[in-house]
Amino acid sequence: MEIMGAVGIVALILAVAIPSFNMMRRDARVSQFTDTLETLQGCFQEHVAINRGYPADASPGVVPGTMDKFLPRRFSWAEETPLGGHWNWDLGCPGIPYAAISVSSAAGAVEDIGTFEKVDVRIDDGDLTTGSFRRNLGDPERRYFLVLQENTNSPWGQVP
Repeated sequence: MEIMGAVGIVALILAVAIPSFNMMRRDARVSQFTDTLETLQGCFQEHVAINRGYPADASPGVVPGTMDKFLPRRFSWAEETPLGGHWNWDLGCPGIPYAAISVSSAAGAVEDIGTFEKVDVRIDDGDLTTGSFRRNLGDPERRYFLVLQENTNSPWGQVP
């Protein structure tokens, strides 16, 4: 009888602890993803300042043009992001803003929309349909992207 009581108490503790642990793990991944995204934004801004323009469009997991010398040494554009999928650079692609860092789910599984809403709360307005961090609802790849430049009429040139 005492053993069953002890097992019940352990089960109750686990029922509370496991969801809390999973939420802490997700929050840590969101934090890591957000920090990396902000670092990448700075790298692309540095590229623009030095080269007077963005690098050419690239496929998911492929380092964009001349960005390799601007990225942190320990960062790998080809590795999966902390939230799944692969980093992607979008420049002048149909259906997305002019210049954006995105995460493409076509290249790997991506966390659920709720996780990306947490990212949006941390860096933007909390709404994935507006602001600088968005989800392209019409995109079959389910990309989430951080807009660096909205229009093509910029001092940095036209879409290649």
